[in-house]
Amino acid sequence: MKVTEAQVAKARDHYNGLVQRRGKQVVAMRQAGLTFAEIAGHFGVTRARIHQIYRQATLSGRLEPA
Repeated sequence: MKVTEAQVAKARDHYNGLVQRRGKQVVAMRQAGLTFAEIAGHFGVTRARIHQIYRQATLSGRLEPA
């Protein structure tokens, strides 16, 4: 089965949308007072991964830090 450029672009756009949405959720949860550990438990990932997502979302200039 051959994958077309259009399929790759669609998958990439979908993935980027998910990443941006998760970053927004993490920042909102931090602004609500949750710790990185609490947020990590919600998403089922490590505290360090949540910190990476938070930094990515805030350093990109898209969102304001908590």
